[in-house]
Amino acid sequence: MNRLDRLRTILLRVVKAVISINNAKPSFLIIGTQKGGTTSLFHYLQKHPNVLSPEKKEIQYFSWNYRRGLLWYRSFFPKKKNNKIAGEASPDYLFHPYAAKRAYEYNPNFKIIVLLREPIDRALSQYHHEINKNKHFKYQDFQDAIFKESLHFKEEWKFYMQCTEKLLKA
Repeated sequence: MNRLDRLRTILLRVVKAVISINNAKPSFLIIGTQKGGTTSLFHYLQKHPNVLSPEKKEIQYFSWNYRRGLLWYRSFFPKKKNNKIAGEASPDYLFHPYAAKRAYEYNPNFKIIVLLREPIDRALSQYHHEINKNKHFKYQDFQDAIFKESLHFKEEWKFYMQCTEKLLKA
């Protein structure tokens, strides 16, 4: 994407954010695991006549894009319509240490849909997804991937525990 396209994209997002006051306010969140079915459910709900869908899946406002502000978040949703509900799917809200608190502060009445999957099937599906997506995937076999990811998980767990302690003290 060249500079002019980036500028056009940013300008369009700013304009959409300013007029987003009248956009639908989401009332449900779909969260879950990678390769757990969140994309399928999101697409099924997009087809329902009483559901207003955002323009993309995984807005990730309550996790990685929180600093962009509420108007930015609301700009992804269409205008309000009678008797229709809006929601979004950002699976990483399940894991992000601040997502639950931020979502609750935005809407304490959110309906949360959590999608999980049998762990071995999910891990195997993700492994094959990574291999198909990236021919130079760093793990050659499934057993090696599980072992190395378990080491990585220990480091992530420490980070999430530190964040949880900060939240409890706040």
